[in-house]
Amino acid sequence: MSIPYDSLPADYKLFTHVDKEGNNLNVDIGRLLRDPKYTRLEVVALVITTQMVMDTLRNNAVNRDKVRSILRNPRHIPPITLLLDTNDNPPTYMLGDGHHRTVAFAAAQIETIPARIVPRALWAKYIVTGAPQITQRELTDLPPRR
Repeated sequence: MSIPYDSLPADYKLFTHVDKEGNNLNVDIGRLLRDPKYTRLEVVALVITTQMVMDTLRNNAVNRDKVRSILRNPRHIPPITLLLDTNDNPPTYMLGDGHHRTVAFAAAQIETIPARIVPRALWAKYIVTGAPQITQRELTDLPPRR
């Protein structure tokens, strides 16, 4: 099952991942975050690694004002969302939601961040098909969402 891109509502929140071969994976992260199965997932304290922060900064547009806003009150934020893909060998994680929170916590030298790890069986229901294909460079150059 997948969601056609042209059926998304005007206020959709789309997560896009561009793999090493340039293939796009699009997930309707907004719908996923509202799924009752998602909200029942355990929240874990995820250790923030240097590699995680570097990957986030390299692969995503990050709005400095949004990071500053999070830094004003970092203890009252929702968990970040990691999409677990066990189809990869070894399994991989994609930061589906929480890029700004991750950078803010790292800047504040907070060692862990609340996170939900979402198995593919749950997030695959929200894969979006038919979205325009973009390159990693285009993704990184997109203006950051506020």
